[in-house]
Amino acid sequence: MGSLFLKIFVGFWLAMTLIGAVLVVIAVNTDHEQAILSQHEDALLETGNRLLDTWQRQGPGGLAQAEIELETAARRPSWLLNNEGAPVSGRHIPQRSHRLARRAADLDQVEIRPSPRGIWFAIPLSESHLLLTRIPPPSRFERFLNPHQLGIRLLVTFVIAGLVCYFLARSLAAPLSELR
Repeated sequence: MGSLFLKIFVGFWLAMTLIGAVLVVIAVNTDHEQAILSQHEDALLETGNRLLDTWQRQGPGGLAQAEIELETAARRPSWLLNNEGAPVSGRHIPQRSHRLARRAADLDQVEIRPSPRGIWFAIPLSESHLLLTRIPPPSRFERFLNPHQLGIRLLVTFVIAGLVCYFLARSLAAPLSELR
């Protein structure tokens, strides 16, 4: 009966390993920046359009106030910029984000730059304006679930899968050995 146990054990473990390998290949081949963007895109576009509407209705003073309120409420600093990368409200933007904003304006596409304090986004809103914002860094749990940082978790997953397969094979093979 030992060989039946071994066949069941190896069969289950290989099946679980194959499924895990497919998931790893899918995760590694997913564009990390595109995944981050799709997670936050709707909220950021809504924020940008709201700031653009505020600027059109209330001017630079109202826009500066709306940017400050947004930063306080959402803990997400945001600026409405023109195509040259200058803030429309006149508020100061961090120096390192100027290049990101210029690149987004020149290429007319969303630009993303991770930093220790969060993830910077430069999002074109119209032909003449773009949104520059920073979202907070991911939580520990989000970083743990990030497939691009697999590390030792992959090994732990295969060991746990092996233990599950061992007990499953044992519980399936035990009744058959009693029948003999």
